[in-house]
Amino acid sequence: MNRIISLTLITFLITGLNLFSQNPSEIVLRGKLAGANAGSKLYLYEIDIKGFLLLDSVVLDRKGQFVFKASDNQSMFLVIRTEENKIIKLIAAPGEHISINGNYIDISDRYDVKGSPDSEIIRQIDKEVAMYAAKLHKLMMLQHAANNADSNDSLIIKVNKLQKELKSFLENLILEHIHSLASLVAINQVLLDKPLFSFENDFLLYRNLSDSLIKTYPQNKHARAFYDNVQGYVRFKDQMEATDSRTAIGTKAPEIILLDKDSNKIYLSSLNDKVVLIRFWNPACDICRDENKTLKLLYNNYKNKDFEIFNLSIGTKREEWLFAINEDSIGVWVNVKIPEEGDNIPNMGSYYVWLYGVKSIPFMLLINKEGIVTHKGFKPEALDDLLSKILF
Repeated sequence: MNRIISLTLITFLITGLNLFSQNPSEIVLRGKLAGANAGSKLYLYEIDIKGFLLLDSVVLDRKGQFVFKASDNQSMFLVIRTEENKIIKLIAAPGEHISINGNYIDISDRYDVKGSPDSEIIRQIDKEVAMYAAKLHKLMMLQHAANNADSNDSLIIKVNKLQKELKSFLENLILEHIHSLASLVAINQVLLDKPLFSFENDFLLYRNLSDSLIKTYPQNKHARAFYDNVQGYVRFKDQMEATDSRTAIGTKAPEIILLDKDSNKIYLSSLNDKVVLIRFWNPACDICRDENKTLKLLYNNYKNKDFEIFNLSIGTKREEWLFAINEDSIGVWVNVKIPEEGDNIPNMGSYYVWLYGVKSIPFMLLINKEGIVTHKGFKPEALDDLLSKILF
């Protein structure tokens, strides 16, 4: 009886020691790769916020087997790379023991992973993206063989269709795994060098994912970085909306006071008895110069009907500004200049650019005789129709 008790006590003590000796933060990656040569190496990297960090390297044994170990109290974004720069991507949570089987020569396309739910989702993403990439490659080859305008139009339609299909698949995957860090891999996918998702077009998805991940992984650096990026866009969007409100349709255009080519101080408000086109441009901008031709024709048609152009050049050197005015024969309307910043660099940080919410040039607003903004952000082609309705 005493012997049985002693054996039981010893077993308990050994088991207890093993339990206490386990590292709950340890991540173990075990795998077997076919097709590897003797002495083939693998490299393990962590994908950090600032880039790739080499964690370890191993030489495969004769059976193509390997073991990596890492440790962190948060889920890690990992990459295993072969000497031929073929990679697989993983997300490993603390305590996970992950099994990887594949082919060394083409590990990026031929591998299976078990023991890591997030890594299994990444594998699903990679398979789908690879399938669509293959379809696109086939389309490109067929188009190249056809080499005619009709096939080009057809190609664009088919490419857009494939992009929409892949984006729909990834969006559904993100919504299904809204609490998974693997959704970060999905939302950052690129096809034909073009991101499938953007803040502008998919803001609600970005916001929902960032909110979910920061609640699930409040200390994870990748979840935190993604959340911070989304919040940064929210602040930018709020600032742009506040800026846009200063020159919103129906508001009075803010006063502008600048010097013309003869160094006379010109007030925008001095033109309040006319319908005024306020235009931000730069002589180094080819589109702006092309617009001058269209605007000249319109100006000649409407200059005697209480219409004026208030042309603001952004940040051009004086001699180049004057040269463009003379070359394009646009001295007939009001030309003023915002001082340059540095060596002929458009001063997009100037006060009036900020005041009017100018994000790019050329940019135009139309104000009525009371100085109220009636239209903004339009092209010169629309100006003739707008003026005919306002002035007649």
